[in-house]
Amino acid sequence: MNYPQHAAQNREKGFTLIEAVVTVGLGGLLALLLFQAFISGQNQYVRHQTRIDLQQSVLKGMQGLGGDLRQSSPQSISVSPANPNAISLVRMKTVDSTGKPVWDTCFVIYWLDPGNKRLFRKQWPPLPPASGISYS
Repeated sequence: MNYPQHAAQNREKGFTLIEAVVTVGLGGLLALLLFQAFISGQNQYVRHQTRIDLQQSVLKGMQGLGGDLRQSSPQSISVSPANPNAISLVRMKTVDSTGKPVWDTCFVIYWLDPGNKRLFRKQWPPLPPASGISYS
């Protein structure tokens, strides 16, 4: 009759296959939940970083455009009928001793690429404003 007593001792020392499978399943579920939380946090970080980069890019573009507009006059700004997404302007360098503006020898073109949603700036050499413009 020692046989049933020996079987009872073995049962108390180890795990059954069902207990091991349930433990592994619960551990896997917990790992999956932690992984999902990690991925969600990482995606949120990437979205916020992209938004911050976009805001900094827009701010830089607006500061550059605003500075160029402040250095120009309304008569030196033009919008091309062929490309309404572009403006060109000539900046004023300084004012001479007689009070007349001294214009930059380059003009600046800003254009928006609607496909990429990016604002570009390019400086082209000599094209001074029309000589018939008077500033009083």
